[in-house]
Amino acid sequence: MCATIHADGGPTAGSPEERRQADTLETIVNELRYQNAVLTEVIATLDAIHGERMRSPQAINTAIDDHLTTRNEQGVSR
Repeated sequence: MCATIHADGGPTAGSPEERRQADTLETIVNELRYQNAVLTEVIATLDAIHGERMRSPQAINTAIDDHLTTRNEQGVSR
Protein backbone atom coordinates (compact mmCIF):
# COMPACT_ATOMS: atom_id res chain seq x y z
CA MET A 1 0.00 0.00 0.00
CA CYS A 2 1.39 3.42 -0.91
CA ALA A 3 0.84 6.75 0.79
CA THR A 4 1.30 10.14 -0.77
CA ILE A 5 3.64 12.37 1.16
CA HIS A 6 2.54 15.99 1.08
CA ALA A 7 4.91 18.94 1.36
CA ASP A 8 2.18 20.82 3.22
CA GLY A 9 2.51 18.89 6.47
CA GLY A 10 0.82 15.66 5.42
CA PRO A 11 1.90 12.36 6.94
CA THR A 12 5.56 11.48 6.65
CA ALA A 13 6.68 8.00 5.67
CA GLY A 14 6.32 5.60 8.58
CA SER A 15 4.57 8.09 10.84
CA PRO A 16 1.63 7.09 13.06
CA GLU A 17 -0.60 9.35 10.95
CA GLU A 18 0.43 7.52 7.79
CA ARG A 19 -0.31 4.16 9.45
CA ARG A 20 -3.75 5.36 10.57
CA GLN A 21 -4.44 6.64 7.05
CA ALA A 22 -3.37 3.30 5.54
CA ASP A 23 -5.50 1.39 8.07
CA THR A 24 -8.49 3.59 7.28
CA LEU A 25 -8.08 3.05 3.54
CA GLU A 26 -7.80 -0.70 4.10
CA THR A 27 -11.04 -0.62 6.12
CA ILE A 28 -12.75 1.27 3.29
CA VAL A 29 -11.50 -1.27 0.73
CA ASN A 30 -12.81 -4.17 2.82
CA GLU A 31 -16.19 -2.47 3.25
CA LEU A 32 -16.47 -1.85 -0.50
CA ARG A 33 -15.64 -5.49 -1.22
CA TYR A 34 -18.38 -6.59 1.16
CA GLN A 35 -20.90 -4.16 -0.34
CA ASN A 36 -20.02 -5.36 -3.86
CA ALA A 37 -20.56 -8.97 -2.79
CA VAL A 38 -23.95 -8.08 -1.29
CA LEU A 39 -24.98 -6.15 -4.39
CA THR A 40 -23.94 -9.06 -6.61
CA GLU A 41 -26.09 -11.42 -4.55
CA VAL A 42 -29.06 -9.02 -4.68
CA ILE A 43 -28.76 -8.78 -8.47
CA ALA A 44 -28.63 -12.57 -8.80
CA THR A 45 -31.65 -13.00 -6.52
CA LEU A 46 -33.73 -10.38 -8.33
CA ASP A 47 -32.78 -11.85 -11.67
CA ALA A 48 -33.85 -15.31 -10.48
CA ILE A 49 -37.16 -14.03 -9.09
CA HIS A 50 -38.15 -11.83 -12.02
CA GLY A 51 -37.20 -13.88 -15.01
CA GLU A 52 -37.33 -17.31 -16.42
CA ARG A 53 -33.87 -16.74 -17.72
CA MET A 54 -30.89 -16.06 -15.54
CA ARG A 55 -28.65 -13.39 -16.96
CA SER A 56 -25.01 -14.32 -17.15
CA PRO A 57 -22.47 -12.28 -15.20
CA GLN A 58 -21.24 -10.95 -18.54
CA ALA A 59 -24.76 -9.75 -19.46
CA ILE A 60 -25.08 -8.02 -16.09
CA ASN A 61 -21.67 -6.37 -16.53
CA THR A 62 -22.66 -5.21 -20.01
CA ALA A 63 -25.88 -3.70 -18.66
CA ILE A 64 -23.93 -1.91 -15.90
CA ASP A 65 -21.41 -0.59 -18.46
CA ASP A 66 -24.28 0.61 -20.66
CA HIS A 67 -25.85 2.48 -17.75
CA LEU A 68 -22.48 4.00 -16.85
CA THR A 69 -21.95 5.16 -20.44
CA THR A 70 -25.40 6.75 -20.51
CA ARG A 71 -24.79 8.50 -17.18
CA ASN A 72 -21.42 9.78 -18.39
CA GLU A 73 -22.97 11.09 -21.59
CA GLN A 74 -25.63 12.88 -19.54
CA GLY A 75 -23.01 14.30 -17.17
CA VAL A 76 -24.39 12.46 -14.14
CA SER A 77 -21.76 11.78 -11.49
CA ARG A 78 -21.41 8.39 -9.88
